[in-house]
Amino acid sequence: MPSPLVPASARAEDSVRHDDPDVVIPVPDSGRSGALGYARQSGIPLDRGFIRNHYVGRTFIMPAEVPAGESVEIKLNAVQSVVSGKRLAVVNDSIIRGTTSRRRFQLLRDAGAREIHVRICAPPCRFPCFYGIDFPSKGELVAASRSVEEVRTFLGVDSLGYQTVQSLVSAVARPGDYCAACFTGDYPEPISEKVEKLALENPTPAQDPLGSGRRGGCGRRDLLNAMRPGTATRPVGQCGADIDQMRSTG
Repeated sequence: MPSPLVPASARAEDSVRHDDPDVVIPVPDSGRSGALGYARQSGIPLDRGFIRNHYVGRTFIMPAEVPAGESVEIKLNAVQSVVSGKRLAVVNDSIIRGTTSRRRFQLLRDAGAREIHVRICAPPCRFPCFYGIDFPSKGELVAASRSVEEVRTFLGVDSLGYQTVQSLVSAVARPGDYCAACFTGDYPEPISEKVEKLALENPTPAQDPLGSGRRGGCGRRDLLNAMRPGTATRPVGQCGADIDQMRSTG
C-alpha cells in the first residue's frame, strides 16, 4: 500500500509559491516527507543538504535557548558540495522558538548557500500546546507576536512560506478529528496559560504546602520514602490516603 505521507505532503505544498530554487533540501528528519512532496510537485531536484548525527537528541524540546542553539552544530552539518552557490528550498515541519532554525540556516550560509527559501509544512505555531507536546509559553513562540515577514527577518532567510490551516487539514481524510489549537488558539478544553508542563513537577510552596510534589497528592519523593521497607511515616491529606491504598494493595 502506498504511504499516505507523500500525497498528503504534495497536496499541502500547493499553497506555497516557488522562488525557482536549484534544489530542495529537508531538515532531517522531520522535513523529509514535506520535502519529498514539494520536490515532486515542483519538479525541483531533491538532495541532502544536511547530514544528521543520530546520536544527538531533539533540540527543540531543550528547556533553555542557549543549549539548544549550541547543539545544532553537533546535530547537523551542512553539505557544502550540495548547497554552495545554490538557491535552496529548505523544508521543515514547523518552527517553534526559531532559535534552532536560525542556527541551522546560518550553517547553510556558512557553507556557501546563495539564497535560502524556507517552506514550513505547518501553519505558524502561535499558541502553546498543553496536551503532551513540549511547546514553551506563548511568549517564547517566534510566530506568536511576529508577522511572517518579521519571522523571516529573525531567521535571516530570503523568503518564508507557511502552510495555511485550511490547506493542512485538506491533506487528511477526517480534518475535524485533529486538534489545531497551537495554530488557532481554539482549545478543545478551557486552558489557563498559567499551567505549564512543570507545574506538577516543581510546585511552589503555596501550591504544595505538604511538599508532596503535586497539588493534593503524592509526588515521587513521598512514594519512594513511604514504600521503603521499615518506613512507618504517613503524610497527611490525600497523599497519605494514596499511600495507605498502595500499602493495602501492595
